[in-house]
Amino acid sequence: MLVCKRSLRNKWLPPQKTRVASFRGGSGRGKWGVQVETSILSSQTSSLELLNHHPHTYTLTRKHYHTLMTSTQRILILIALIAAWAATLGSLYFSEILNFIPCSLCWYQRILMYPLAVILLVGLIRRDEGIFYYVLPFSVIGVILSTYHYLLQKTDIFTSSAVCDTGIPCTTTWINLLGFITIPFLALIAFLIISVMGALFFLDESELEG
Repeated sequence: MLVCKRSLRNKWLPPQKTRVASFRGGSGRGKWGVQVETSILSSQTSSLELLNHHPHTYTLTRKHYHTLMTSTQRILILIALIAAWAATLGSLYFSEILNFIPCSLCWYQRILMYPLAVILLVGLIRRDEGIFYYVLPFSVIGVILSTYHYLLQKTDIFTSSAVCDTGIPCTTTWINLLGFITIPFLALIAFLIISVMGALFFLDESELEG
């Protein structure tokens, strides 16, 4: 649902990114069609000039920008948030309760996952449409790193890792549920969920703008 606020005709718009929602008359049943586009308004453009060129246009200032996020997008962020928190709490349970000592690759995956638990929470609260622009770099790198770690444990593709020359070997398997579920596998699933939610988020956004 779009929440719009008509700008005052005598008020100058700030030089910031805004959303412009053009409302056009729909069918004879009284429905209204909505088309959303993004524009950058210079400090020299007034609301009066905008309304003269677009008489049926409403402008959304930065204050109302977050209201454009759809319920589907909020659900996608929530799913990614749950995955991040499950991975974060799970890793702390393994190390602090079960006393499993993390290897170097485990720490790198933690470094990528832990910030996501906070970033996604703040993004959900603020309804930040750009949240996945800074989440996906963490999650995609996490997918690559956890895949490498899992293959290091379960296959002979990588015979050794220079990262794990000291401390706990990265091939150490603390858990092996059903013969294939290890800690790097769980991390991989969490990073994949977050990455897929990000891709679906952008897909939903492109359909909205299209």
